[in-house]
Amino acid sequence: MAPEPRVLAGRVLNQQVRHLSSLLSAASDLAEAPHTSTPAADDLDHVNSHPHKPNLLGLRWWAHRSAVLNLSSAEEHQRGLRLIVTGEELLPLPAMALARSIYEAVINTCWLIDGDVTTEQRLARWAGRLLHDGQEPPNALDSFGDADASTREKERVVEGRGLGQQL
Repeated sequence: MAPEPRVLAGRVLNQQVRHLSSLLSAASDLAEAPHTSTPAADDLDHVNSHPHKPNLLGLRWWAHRSAVLNLSSAEEHQRGLRLIVTGEELLPLPAMALARSIYEAVINTCWLIDGDVTTEQRLARWAGRLLHDGQEPPNALDSFGDADASTREKERVVEGRGLGQQL
């Protein structure tokens, strides 16, 4: 007898998360020491030979951080999706919204590290992502008023945005 669809869905999602966790761990390790003749190695060579190496290393760090945050977000949304599809009640709209969030995080990551574009294009994407990440937080933090924590955080975010523009 075949398992119920919700049981099967839970098993498939659990298996995918295990495989994805292994893949992400290996990918993160490769970011630190990329194999020769790969786009990541080309990027690192370009950064290391560039006159503005410290700035580009910072930009590379930010891109790596962004990819990790994207995929962490995807993993959290996947946990929510797993809870919905294994639950007693069929909830297709929340499931589709969570699936869309997962796809969006993965697509953004693929765009950020796309091996089919030039190193210069990847660097431009990294810079674009860094600038994008710093745009909204100061405005959102204004809604918290003059609380010490929000004021300090806003200063930190504005400083980070300035650094991003410099990089």
